[in-house]
Amino acid sequence: MAYETDLPLARKLMLQAALENPRVLRDPEPLLFFLTISPSTFDYELRFHVRELGDRNASTDEILTRIAISFREHNVEMAFNQVEVMIKNLHGQELNLTTGQMVAATAASNAQQGQLPPPAPTPAIDPQ
Repeated sequence: MAYETDLPLARKLMLQAALENPRVLRDPEPLLFFLTISPSTFDYELRFHVRELGDRNASTDEILTRIAISFREHNVEMAFNQVEVMIKNLHGQELNLTTGQMVAATAASNAQQGQLPPPAPTPAIDPQ
């Protein structure tokens, strides 16, 4: 879940999805554990028991689908990893693929890295 999530609401919706599923046993009742705070998410684990082993995958599918629908209905944001990608050329210029901005390398930065400054552009030759 995203950091901005209403945690009590998200918890309620996840447990409700398990409790409303007819394949899930009421004894023992479903349990929800807040396991970790990751770099971009709050991570939970929903545990539940089913009567038949063959119901395991079907119940997981049904419960996860119900959770996704409930989250959308209640504007609970599901987290996803975000990555900023920078491409750097041999002259030290960087292109940020997220923003589309080109960042020019500085002479001081290049000197610190032991790099030579980029060559000056070649003047245009008049063909006449």
